[in-house]
Order: sequence, then C-alpha cells, then structure tokens
Amino acid sequence: MKIGVLAFQGGVVEHIKHLKSLNCEDVEVKKCEELDDISGIILPGGESTTIGKSLKKMGGFQKLKEKIINGLPVWGTCARMILLDKNIEYV
Repeated sequence: MKIGVLAFQGGVVEHIKHLKSLNCEDVEVKKCEELDDISGIILPGGESTTIGKSLKKMGGFQKLKEKIINGLPVWGTCARMILLDKNIEYV
C-alpha cells in the first residue's frame, strides 16, 4: 500500500516517519501526477489558505477533490480538515 503525504507544509516528516514505522510505502506528494499512484493520502496540518492556493498552483486541487469524492481514503489534521470542507472555495 502506497500512502501519499501532501508535502507543502506542516508535519510532513513526522507523518512519513510514522508510515515507515508501519511498513507502508510512502510518497511526498509535491506534483499533481504523484496523486495517480497512491492508495490513500494524509494532509498534514498547516495554514489552509496557503495549502489551497498551493494545490491550485500545482494543478492538483480539482484532481485531489475528484479522487477523494471517488473514494480515495484521506486523513486531514488541523487546518487540512478545513481544506476538506466541501463548502470552502479558494480563489
């Protein structure tokens, strides 16, 4: 199982270390195409507006949203839970 960790800010290293301790394959997701080959994704804490804008800039906001809607398991901590709110729009 390959788990992605969105790697813009927040506790990326800590989440990667934990995945390694569980013998999970991990990938730091920094590019849109890295969303294609994962079984789940962790969205570590950080500032939600910055995260949303970074996702849009890399072209991954819509792709990540579609993958989650279509069943990609996701775990968001702190501000990333805000990012997952279906009523928030980033401009």
